[in-house]
Amino acid sequence: MRPELRALFPESVAYAELMDPAQAEPLFLEEEAHIARAVDKRRHEFALGRTCARRALVQLGLPRTALPAHADRSVQWPAQALGSITHADGFCAAVAARRSDLRGLGIDAEVRGRVTPKLWSHIATEREIGWFQATDSAAEANERATVLFSAKEAFYKAQYCITRTFVGFHEVELSFEGAQFQVRLVGEVARLFPEGARFPGNFALLGEHVLTGVVI
Repeated sequence: MRPELRALFPESVAYAELMDPAQAEPLFLEEEAHIARAVDKRRHEFALGRTCARRALVQLGLPRTALPAHADRSVQWPAQALGSITHADGFCAAVAARRSDLRGLGIDAEVRGRVTPKLWSHIATEREIGWFQATDSAAEANERATVLFSAKEAFYKAQYCITRTFVGFHEVELSFEGAQFQVRLVGEVARLFPEGARFPGNFALLGEHVLTGVVI
C-alpha cells in the first residue's frame, strides 16, 4: 500500500489499485453473467474492480474466487472475508479483510472537486454546507463537498457489511479534523447502531482523486 494510504486502514486490511483496463484479469462465468448486457465502460470497471478485489484477497492468504453481485449490487465476498470496491474516472481500488478481524469495511474514490453547489443540498446537512462555505475559495468548497460525499459513501459500504440496510446522505452528519472525519448517526440503523453512534474515518488526496476509508 502506498505510504499516503497507510493511515486510511489498519494493518489487517489488504489494498489493491489499478488504473489501466488492460490489467484486468478474466472474469469468472458467474461474474460475466452479471454484466452480459453492460456497456464497455461498465464492463471495464467491473473487471478492474474484481481484479483488485482478488489481489487483495490473495494478500490475506485467501484463494482467487468468483465475486458475483447480489441483486442490490453488493459484492458476494467469500465466507472468511469482507471488503469494498470503488471506481472513479481512471482509478479503481479494493480493500479486503478477514471477518475475524473486522465487522465492516468501506472505501470510496471520487474525482476531486466534482461535487458542485447544485448537489450540496442532496448530500449534505445545513451544518455540513456551512462547512463547505467556510472558505473563500469556490474550488476549496467543492473539494470539501467531494470529500464529504466520498466519506459518506465509504461509511455506507462499511455499515452495510453489518446491517444490510440503506442509509441515506441525510441520515448521517460528518465533522472533519485534518485528514480524519467522524460520522454521527442522526437516527438508529437496523436496531444495530443507535442514534448518535459515531464512527471514525480517514481520507487522502491522491493527485486527481480523493480516497476515503471507514473501518468498523
